[in-house]
Amino acid sequence: MPEETIQLYDTICFGLLPYDFYGQSCTESGTYRHTVKSKSGCDSIHYVLDLVTYQKLAAELDPVSEICSGDPSFDMTYKTLSDTSLEFVITFSEKAKQAGFVDTIGYTDTQGRFSINLPKDVRPDTYSATISLDNHGCEQVTLELQFLVLYSSDIIAQRWNDFLG
Repeated sequence: MPEETIQLYDTICFGLLPYDFYGQSCTESGTYRHTVKSKSGCDSIHYVLDLVTYQKLAAELDPVSEICSGDPSFDMTYKTLSDTSLEFVITFSEKAKQAGFVDTIGYTDTQGRFSINLPKDVRPDTYSATISLDNHGCEQVTLELQFLVLYSSDIIAQRWNDFLG
């Protein structure tokens, strides 16, 4: 049997380390090698493992920018020590759902940003939601969000010289 190389790829979560690869205790991302030789020593099989480990997920939401009724959406950002592109699930409170907010599932961009759509005729008020960030199925962090929707910026217009209407 001639020499043969078998390339393996795997991804593992931080909490499941160490990863056992033919007796090697793998504790971080990297390339690991193992060679199996025949009794005579002539033929061999080379196993090569490219391992990616996802670090423990810790995240916090950045402060919310000013949100006005009539805006189509607003951006949320977060800080994390590990991945910047994560899956998110937004679950709105009953009050927010009654105002027209819809639960959302999606992926953040590479800067750790995602958008939340505002209902077309949302009334000014304080709303809340739960945001879950998922680290590639390894770990999930749940964050609470409260945000204030203000009156539309064009609700007051100057008319008749100094009178406001």
